[in-house]
Amino acid sequence: MKESLRVAVVQGQTFSIKQKQSNLNAALRTIKKLGRKHDLVVFPELSLTGYGGDPATGSYRKLLWNQAEQIPGISTRKIGRVASKTGTYVAFGMAERSRLPFAVYNAAVLVGPEGYVGHTRKVHLVGEDDSAYTRGNEINAIKTSIGTFGMLVCYDMWFPEASRLLALDGAELIIILSSSFTGGSAGGIGSTKSKRLMWDLLPRAIALNNLVHVVACNGAGKVFMGERLGYWERLGRSKIIDALGEIVSNTTSNRDTVVKGVLKQDTLEQARTLYSLFRDRVPQTYRRITE
Repeated sequence: MKESLRVAVVQGQTFSIKQKQSNLNAALRTIKKLGRKHDLVVFPELSLTGYGGDPATGSYRKLLWNQAEQIPGISTRKIGRVASKTGTYVAFGMAERSRLPFAVYNAAVLVGPEGYVGHTRKVHLVGEDDSAYTRGNEINAIKTSIGTFGMLVCYDMWFPEASRLLALDGAELIIILSSSFTGGSAGGIGSTKSKRLMWDLLPRAIALNNLVHVVACNGAGKVFMGERLGYWERLGRSKIIDALGEIVSNTTSNRDTVVKGVLKQDTLEQARTLYSLFRDRVPQTYRRITE
């Protein structure tokens, strides 16, 4: 990994799914502003596509299909050109159109100075907000000129197998793109209290369990989910965590903000020198997990 990795986490509120171009324009402006001073700029889950409707309805699925794009595609090329000019890597979320009609993936995309680098699809789907998406089936790390990155989309981080696969694949940094909602009366899955605990504890646990740096970017503000579901409020609480589990930088709000921090190669090496987790694993004991 690069000796000092400068990271900017863009905890932002997206425009409606019907205003994808506005989301793209906002992302391009933000990358131009932050890119030259940061090696990595991270946006939330579906930051390009946006939300705005009842995902259980056929009309929404048709709208989602029309807004989705192939990856790489037009939007990834546009973001890639700005990433090239600023010399930064950018992770962002978007709906990926598959080869099958109306089958859409919830994808996390990585572009850099060289253009499109790679992407991953959300594997674990739950509840109303995921009812319109197709499940992904691969979890792989991506090598770049500044380090080896893994990406998880929202609910994927609840499953320790997912982050462990990335670590075993060589990830030095795990990027979590999320649009986690508060739950309870505000909408979404679960309770507000437990989801705040989740956002405070799980990214740190992922860092410590896998000896990796973690960047966890969540969305901000409220999202209209249709007349049946009403407005759902995002949790916010984005953070940057090093491989020793220390919070480098974070926010406890759910408002629009940019969380900035530096992740160091020395800290990564220190964590992997202090703890021999991967040497001490006993894989044959864990076989039942995959049965």
